[in-house]
Amino acid sequence: MTSTQRIESSNHLLKGYVSPGSPMHLFLRKYEKLQFDRESEESFQEKRTTLSGVPLRLNIPIERHASKIYTRSMFEQFSEALYKSFAHQVDVIEHRKVYKVTHLDAAAREKWSKIVFIVNVDDEARFFDCECGTFEHSGMVCCHSLKVMIEFRLAKIPDKHVVKRWTRDARDILLDHLVRYQKDRGSPASDTFRHSQMWIRALECVRLSDINVKCYDVFMAMMKEVYATLLPLSHDKDGMGLEERDGVAKMASGTACSDTVEHVKALVEDWRSIILFRHCSC
Repeated sequence: MTSTQRIESSNHLLKGYVSPGSPMHLFLRKYEKLQFDRESEESFQEKRTTLSGVPLRLNIPIERHASKIYTRSMFEQFSEALYKSFAHQVDVIEHRKVYKVTHLDAAAREKWSKIVFIVNVDDEARFFDCECGTFEHSGMVCCHSLKVMIEFRLAKIPDKHVVKRWTRDARDILLDHLVRYQKDRGSPASDTFRHSQMWIRALECVRLSDINVKCYDVFMAMMKEVYATLLPLSHDKDGMGLEERDGVAKMASGTACSDTVEHVKALVEDWRSIILFRHCSC
C-alpha cells in the first residue's frame, strides 16, 4: 500500500466516526472510540482463531505451518491459493533458480488470461519472486510461488514471505526503543537482577489495572507521575541498564544508539499521527 493509499484509507475510516468540521476535543473522543472498536474486532478475531481453529484441506507440512502463524481469515486466503496451486505444473528453466509455472487447463482459459508465470528463486531458497506481483501487492504468497515451494519440498513458508500484519502476532508491534520486547525478538538478553524484578512487577501492575476501568484510570494516572519523576533522574546512567548495554553493542558494530530525546519523541508518535489525520482533507 502506497503512502497515498494509506492516507485515503485512514480518511475513509475516520469519516465513519467524525465529520470534517468537528472540533479537536470531539475528534479525539471519536478517535478513541475508533481505537476501541478496532481493538474489540481484533480481539474477537483472535478468540475466533484460538477457539475454532482452522480446517486443513491437504494436511501437508507447509499448510500446517501456515495454520499456526496466520489468523483464521488470512489462512483461508492461503488455503485458497494453495488449492489453486495444484492446477499448475512446473517446468525447470534453470535448476533451483528459475521456474516456469503453467496452468494445466490453459486451453479452456480466457484469451486475455495469463497462463504462464516465471518464478525466480534466490540462492538460499528464502524468497520466491513471481512475476504476477501478488506478494508485493497484498503480502500473501501466490499460488505460483506455492507450487514451486512444494516442488522444493519446503516444510515451512520462508520468513521473507511471512508478513507480520497477517499473523497472529500482528498487534505485537512496539516503538523502536522497545522493539526488543516483541515476541518475535525472543526474551530480552538481561542478566541483571533489577531488570528482572522490574519486568515482573510491571507485568503484575498491568494485570491488575486491566481488571476494570477504575483500575485502569488509577494505573494511567500513576504512570504519568512515575514517568515525570524518572525522566530527569534517567540522565545519570550507570551503564548497567539493558538499553545502555545494547547501545554499547551497537556502537561496537558501527551503529550509534538513539539518545533519550529521540526516545521521548517516539513516545508521542501516536499523538503526532492524530494531528496529521486532523489536518487531512476529509
